[in-house]
Amino acid sequence: MLQYGPTLKWYRALLQQHFNPRASKDYLPVHYHETRKFIKRLLVNPKDFLLAARLMSSSVFLRVAYGHEVKSVDDIFVRNAALGTAAFSETMQPTRWVVDMLPILRYLPAWFPLATFHRRAKQIYEMESTHRELPFQDLEKRISEGTAEACFASKLLHRDDGAPVDPETQEHIKYLTSSVYSGAAGGATSSLESFFLAMTLYPDVQAKAREEIDAYMEQYAKGSRSQMILFEDRANLPYTSALVHEVYRKMMHDPEVYEQPDRFMPERYLVENPPPEPENYAFGFGRRICPGVTTSKHMLFIAMSNILANFTIGKAKDECGLEITPEERYSSDLTR
Repeated sequence: MLQYGPTLKWYRALLQQHFNPRASKDYLPVHYHETRKFIKRLLVNPKDFLLAARLMSSSVFLRVAYGHEVKSVDDIFVRNAALGTAAFSETMQPTRWVVDMLPILRYLPAWFPLATFHRRAKQIYEMESTHRELPFQDLEKRISEGTAEACFASKLLHRDDGAPVDPETQEHIKYLTSSVYSGAAGGATSSLESFFLAMTLYPDVQAKAREEIDAYMEQYAKGSRSQMILFEDRANLPYTSALVHEVYRKMMHDPEVYEQPDRFMPERYLVENPPPEPENYAFGFGRRICPGVTTSKHMLFIAMSNILANFTIGKAKDECGLEITPEERYSSDLTR
């Protein structure tokens, strides 16, 4: 973990420069392209919706960070990132490591039977190093070939005077770009999974959103406009927008702030004095706010609204044709 200091402040300044509300609009074409791919995957194989969600989130933020488009479920960068994220979640579990309870054990040699944490830490370090180095090397190769797509890392590597960045700065860019992808893709995937769960458990909410979307898109049916919901349409889709708020809100259960917190109620944001928008808390706040909040909000609204526009989400059925009600349960990882 990077401690507060000049390096952290520099990192935050770079992130704010490239992911502020105005700069985030540069990535809207990526969101639209990846959402179209996502919809096509769902049309071909709707049962693999969770895999499709993971691939879309990964591809969006690999393109944003490195300019790399995911074209296969076997994409090596996606696989390495998933392994690295799982390993990092493992390291953060309370009481997972005996050395946390008995710090003196850190002096044990790695070969000692009780020092499995040493060996596992080395494995995780190597995984994180691979996750950080490979996509960056791939980007450098594409830059040298003149085929690189503009992205966060390529912009940082391109100095105004045309000179190459020094090796120390390049290392900082590697770490920062890796954090952009790791910090965004997992949370976006988790949000989409929560969306699918909520739509399965609350079909009445889904139906209201679909009705609103159908009515809004009707006016464009005979026009030349692409039959896709854009982020700019959000202001004209209040119920759908409230539904997205409620997906973020599911982790907040203070009944004094959100009435009936265990119910999925987009209507709570459509009253005269609505409760605070949950994004104000879900992405942190103040100096700790996620610098990619606007980019993530763009992606999730575009994805969720277009899923609702094209599909009806329902419960799976068992071999007897009876509906299976999924359990509303989350894991205890960093992203649930």
